[in-house]
Amino acid sequence: MMSSSLPTLCPSSSSAMKKQYKWQSSDDQPQRKGMIYLIHKMLQDNDHTVLSKKKLYAIKRIELILYTSAPSFQTYSDLTTLKKRMQKAVLYSIALCHAQPPIWY
Repeated sequence: MMSSSLPTLCPSSSSAMKKQYKWQSSDDQPQRKGMIYLIHKMLQDNDHTVLSKKKLYAIKRIELILYTSAPSFQTYSDLTTLKKRMQKAVLYSIALCHAQPPIWY
């Protein structure tokens, strides 16, 4: 099951992603939902199990990093680089987790 191999994405890392480029707006919500769907499809388990809350959180977190780090909408929506950018987003999140004390729920 792939969800067990996903790293925990630290909730406290959002303060490090506050930079907003001028192209970003609330009008991007339909495209962002589409990106979440694409990320989910790329990470989908072969057994098509129900999407867990933890995995959904991780997918939304990856999308948020992609959205907030992209210098343009074209870069954000470039499907030819999506897999590589997703990998970088996960590595970025892991680095933030190691730089901060963990938050326990």
